[in-house]
Amino acid sequence: MTAAYQYEPLLSPGSIRLLVLQPSASHDAELRGSLLCMTLAEADYDLLDPYTALSYVWGSDEKPCLIFLDGKEFGITQSLNDALRDLRDATRARRIWADALCINQGDIPERNDQVKQMGKIYGLASSTIIYLGQLTEDAAEVLVATTWKAPEADNEIYDNATNPAADGGTNQAETDALVKVASRGLLSRPWFKRVWVLQELVLSKSPWIQCGRQRVRWDDFCHLLLQKSTNLSAKQPTLLRVLDDMNEIRRGRPRGNKKSLWDILSMRRGFGAADPRDHVYANLGVIDDLWEVRKYLEVDYSDAHSLQRVFSRVAAYILNKVEFMAVPSRIPELLPHVHDMHPEQRLQGLPSWVPDWRYPARKIVSDRFPAHTGAYHVLDIDGMPSILAHTGFVVGTIKSVSAVLPLDRDVVKALLGTEEYSYVRQALLRLYEGIAYIVKRSVYSLNEIMSMPWEGSEFQHDSLCKTLGSIWGQLFEALDQQLSEESPGDKNFIALFSRWISDQVSTRRLFLDTLHDRYERSLCYGIPRLLDRYLESTSDDDISGRRLAFTDCGKFAIVPKQAHKGDTIIVLCGYTSISGDGHPILVVRQKGAGEFQALNATIMEEIIKAGSSLSMSYSHHLGVSDSELPAREGDCVDHFSMVGQGYVDSHPDSPFRQDGQHHLNVFALH
Repeated sequence: MTAAYQYEPLLSPGSIRLLVLQPSASHDAELRGSLLCMTLAEADYDLLDPYTALSYVWGSDEKPCLIFLDGKEFGITQSLNDALRDLRDATRARRIWADALCINQGDIPERNDQVKQMGKIYGLASSTIIYLGQLTEDAAEVLVATTWKAPEADNEIYDNATNPAADGGTNQAETDALVKVASRGLLSRPWFKRVWVLQELVLSKSPWIQCGRQRVRWDDFCHLLLQKSTNLSAKQPTLLRVLDDMNEIRRGRPRGNKKSLWDILSMRRGFGAADPRDHVYANLGVIDDLWEVRKYLEVDYSDAHSLQRVFSRVAAYILNKVEFMAVPSRIPELLPHVHDMHPEQRLQGLPSWVPDWRYPARKIVSDRFPAHTGAYHVLDIDGMPSILAHTGFVVGTIKSVSAVLPLDRDVVKALLGTEEYSYVRQALLRLYEGIAYIVKRSVYSLNEIMSMPWEGSEFQHDSLCKTLGSIWGQLFEALDQQLSEESPGDKNFIALFSRWISDQVSTRRLFLDTLHDRYERSLCYGIPRLLDRYLESTSDDDISGRRLAFTDCGKFAIVPKQAHKGDTIIVLCGYTSISGDGHPILVVRQKGAGEFQALNATIMEEIIKAGSSLSMSYSHHLGVSDSELPAREGDCVDHFSMVGQGYVDSHPDSPFRQDGQHHLNVFALH
């Protein structure tokens, strides 16, 4: 039995290893080579034997394949085995940098050092091969349509593909067809959803995409699928959007258009990583604020830097890094990134307000954020997860929730009873169009006209809105029956919803969003608007996958899927809405007060230091006065875990908080 290969240590600063892959004319011959140690400076100076960097997906942790290094066995994954065989030259040795081989993955200090210089490794490589896997018919069709110089050893599949260049290029219809083929055969491959590949692409001088033994330049590939495509729109397929985002970051870097860590995390959260800490570490080589990030964390794969610690430090960086931002705080943007999941599925030890970047998130608040003015502070106490303390108000306690509104709109439409629903909706639309016509030819505003007698039309409006509300209620009843075991609603929700519909009809509130003038749209807002958008649109919305809920004080809200009866709804000071969808709120769950009693004085002291008096003077949307600041004693600190975000149904132009209605408090989110 052949002895296993043992790494020689890297002794010099800036040292790397390169695989010298021996040639073979046979694709199936054993992989043989050696590891060559040199510094990055030496590799850069060597013009005769430059190296190629490999960008690929590791795949399974199993290592069923072998490469012989200096005649000794070394186990490798199937994906690396396939890549090396397709990169191997028939007659010449080839220098390759591949992380799984060239870094001793079992040596944590070496791994830390090598990861820190991976940006330089890809930047100095003469070329980078983005290996996507085997060549399929779909892949061959796209590659052959891209401008490139084919190698002599053409694959049979590649030979059979039609080359549109022979007919003078592709027309628009052919390009759009190729986009569909590329999405199916290339863009859906795992490489495009891995966190490390962005740095590997962006820092490379000459990236190539390769399937099997066929390759094309990255720039030509993007030119074909992006610049010539008509699909770059608001409805652009997600797969094509990922390609476009990656290419824009690559193209923008030489022009100084760089991204912060926050930008990259927001764009690429939920992508794959063997070590979840790489959601952060993999992006450090391409961000423009590394100096700021390093105040909070460094690349460290030791147990001391747990995933919980890394994500918590990133959250602290986001909240405290304000120099480059147009608003005083990122809290209104950070909290919507908290994933809505069952508490048992959450990463143990991760604060509930800290985003888990392993999962995608569906933000519920508009991307246009107001200036955040509430007082807050992040507390890092030894032996405890980070705590976010923030001033705010209790809106109420949830007394009833609906069933979860399905993400699949087809399920909803099947339950809706489309014939009656369509008739009622069209009748309302015609009525509203008539009102809009009157507004345009009248000296009165829509608000004034809506309060006038309509010559009998008001009865028709009330009747149609009641019917539409009844249909919505029937939908929730049907969802309760269908989701009886998975995520049903409370038994009294339908009755509360019917009563709420009647109350809204009496105010002559618009139930459909049909008017285009911003001022005129002020009568169509909140949950009716969102319900109609949910039922009519096929794009992402703010209500699917969530519940509706009533509070003990009569408020109506959109809440996360995991919210249930007894949860508390709070609003943070300065956390105000600028859209017609309602006021942003947080749904939280009570923590044991006695357990954290000793922290209250410290929390209050830090909130006072945060300048809450100055901050509160700007919170006019909530009606806060400086005299209402919390007492220093710490008797008004409430401890919660965060469930998620939502909206409270309210008119966008009305103050959410009436004087004396709510008591200013300090919330400690754990």
